[in-house]
Amino acid sequence: MELVAGVLLVIVFVVAFIVGGLIDERQKKRIFIKRLKEDYGKPSTKQYPDGRMKTINGYAIRKNADFLLDDITWNDLDMDRVFQKMDFSYSAAGEEFLYSMLRSPKLDENSFDELEKFVTYFMEHEEDRIKLQTLFARIGKTGKYSIFDYLDNLDTIKESSNWKHYLGMVCIVVSGGLCFYQMEIGLMGLIVFGMVNIMSYFSEKSKISPYLTTFSYLLRLLQSVKELSSLKVAILEDDVKQMERCRENCKQFYKGAHLVTSMNQASSNPAEFIWDYIKMLTHVDLIKFNLWSMKVKLSFD
Repeated sequence: MELVAGVLLVIVFVVAFIVGGLIDERQKKRIFIKRLKEDYGKPSTKQYPDGRMKTINGYAIRKNADFLLDDITWNDLDMDRVFQKMDFSYSAAGEEFLYSMLRSPKLDENSFDELEKFVTYFMEHEEDRIKLQTLFARIGKTGKYSIFDYLDNLDTIKESSNWKHYLGMVCIVVSGGLCFYQMEIGLMGLIVFGMVNIMSYFSEKSKISPYLTTFSYLLRLLQSVKELSSLKVAILEDDVKQMERCRENCKQFYKGAHLVTSMNQASSNPAEFIWDYIKMLTHVDLIKFNLWSMKVKLSFD
């Protein structure tokens, strides 16, 4: 009876924690949208993580543009400061694309007309603009890393077996089951194996952190395509169709993506906070990453 009462108490606490977090998340979204409206058209005051400005050229130097400003010209014109004043992007991909546009500007009239068409559309359609900015903010950033720096080296990742992760997961499940028969032994097992799994999780994760960041970001990008399609932004119709084709081609990689990353990278949702601890205890994201990296190696072969 005491066990049932204790379990119910924990469930009530978790539910209250999640509901409170969802309310807080909704309030933060309202504040974010208000800030988007108020800051529109003003110079950016955005702050960057240490080291980010050294990697933000990842896309620019890899896209094989016909024209690329050299470092001396770029620095003489103080273009980093110009970029930072213009940068209202809320995703890592957006940051790198804007930087690329400035670093390798297109000088033909058709490109200017195309850009002007998009600028005019989003100036006149505030609702569409805010929907997209909110979605991009949920995709989020990659910290100081550029995904392009690590995409080139994904095929060099050292293979790692998942057997130890599966073993740790089994120990947690067995210990949890024992709690219903031998409470003391089960709790002791959960504490011991939980500590071992958490310590080994951070040890393993530190070895592949940039690659895991890249992997998680790519999954968030693929997940966002479906939602982007549902927004029905008229001017992006052709682009969305192309992205849907790319997503379909990558189906084998994003299957089970929810095991690795939430859609809202910057969220303070307590459900996602709890999920982070579940990942630490079960290593499901490391398992998925190892399986995914094997597929990447095969695709390179």
